Amino acid sequence: MLALLAGGALLAGHDPIGWGWVGLVALVPLSLLARAASGSPRPVAAGLGWGLIAGGAFFAPLLWWINHIGEIAAWPLLTTFLALYVAAWVALMAWWGERRGRAVVAVAAWVAVEALRTVAPFGGFPWGQLGYTQANAGPLLEAARTVGVLGVTGLLAAVAIAVECGGVAVARALGAQRERDGEPRQAVLPGGEHIARAGSRPLAAAVGLLAVGTLLFGTAPEPTGETVDIAAVQGFDVTGSTGRSLGRSRDIAHRQLEVTRRLATGPAGPPDLAVWPESAFDNDVVGADADPRLRQTLTEALGVLDGAPLLTGVIDERPGGRFANNTVAFDANGDVVGRYTKRHYVPFGEYIPLRGLLEWIPPLERVPRDGVVGERAEVTELAGAGVGSLICFEVLWPELVHEPAAQGAQVLVMATNNSSFGRSAASDQHIAVSQLRAVETGRWIVHAALSGRSALVAPDGSVHQRTGLYQQAVVRDEVPLVEGQTLAMRLNAAPGWVAVIVLAGMLGWAVTARRRAFLGG
Repeated sequence: MLALLAGGALLAGHDPIGWGWVGLVALVPLSLLARAASGSPRPVAAGLGWGLIAGGAFFAPLLWWINHIGEIAAWPLLTTFLALYVAAWVALMAWWGERRGRAVVAVAAWVAVEALRTVAPFGGFPWGQLGYTQANAGPLLEAARTVGVLGVTGLLAAVAIAVECGGVAVARALGAQRERDGEPRQAVLPGGEHIARAGSRPLAAAVGLLAVGTLLFGTAPEPTGETVDIAAVQGFDVTGSTGRSLGRSRDIAHRQLEVTRRLATGPAGPPDLAVWPESAFDNDVVGADADPRLRQTLTEALGVLDGAPLLTGVIDERPGGRFANNTVAFDANGDVVGRYTKRHYVPFGEYIPLRGLLEWIPPLERVPRDGVVGERAEVTELAGAGVGSLICFEVLWPELVHEPAAQGAQVLVMATNNSSFGRSAASDQHIAVSQLRAVETGRWIVHAALSGRSALVAPDGSVHQRTGLYQQAVVRDEVPLVEGQTLAMRLNAAPGWVAVIVLAGMLGWAVTARRRAFLGG
């Protein structure tokens, strides 16, 4: 029950539940689980087993949306893989037991675990990090501007561990009092002052950490005073339509055109910049082998936009049976004025790691070709604004978002598909990631989805004009342009590395102390 409660507490801070305050105490039951496992004859094995159950109780419902893509093996495999990180933390804390420095090790280890699953293996998958629980107006959301999402994770972990230590101290003091009174089974609360003193320091530390987190909010970079009228077009309204074919690609592009025509002929007229999402053109519309009907759709769209540029997702073919996932900017004449190629593809979704060894596995036949990786971030001047592009899950990796902002992007466009995930929580969880990136960079993010949810995300993390799923819609506003860097952008991955270094130092100290005790004995 404690393992299930631990998984449920971690889950509750994320959509579809989205209780941001739970992030402050989400690690409490998990830490209690580690204490319980430390009393086992084999604490590491117990920690791994019970931690795996807790991790599964968290990630299995969080990632349920993966089942919508029709890949039966992906959901349990990814759930187990991510749950192992939780299990490793519980096992480590069970092994550490009641040694000095337990609180420091617990916080550093949790941040280190989340930092490691950002990069390994196969580029990592940092979905569901503790810091994202603050997306829905959580009390420590704006601390991401200073210390990034991993710094927010560290603050939340520190508060939770302080609360847990305070609760354990009070419980032990109560037990000692009952034993002195000769009533070990009595549940009456005694009135001794030592009970209050037992938990005062850890609970005061929790309050102090919250105060420190508030002081870390800092200020966002000042807007330049200029704005750009941006409209993101969400045109695909067919629930559960999956697969890739030329006919489907034509249908998607036509639906995008329909909504764009209504946008451009409306009372406000065409925007300064129109954005179509990832896979709006799911086949090539640029090269010599471009489909004529798709090219005609592009020409008509540029015509109704009356001179405004179009930034759109385009999938094109590359030599060797490979493909590239791009955002391409077109001017009014249909000429390409900017191109960004995705730099972080999804393993087993957009490419097969170690394909030569694994391609015999039947489910992997659904991914017959690999994506071509882009070389660098791109900032394109469109409608007088420096626009930085991101594609889908790339927003999960802070450095991929920080880089274009540092190179002069005044507004960020995050183009995504998400149509394969049905009416699940995936799209809301995805927007939560954009919220943390908006705070980290101090930029507005145009979160443009093919079938929803689309939204405008402000530098304070607030979400505006969130659309529904599988509805034709437009999000449009005069978006303020922002320049300058936040401290989080300068620190980048530093909070994670600091946690890894602190953890390594504490483990080295513990191993050395145990060896000395053994030799001395």
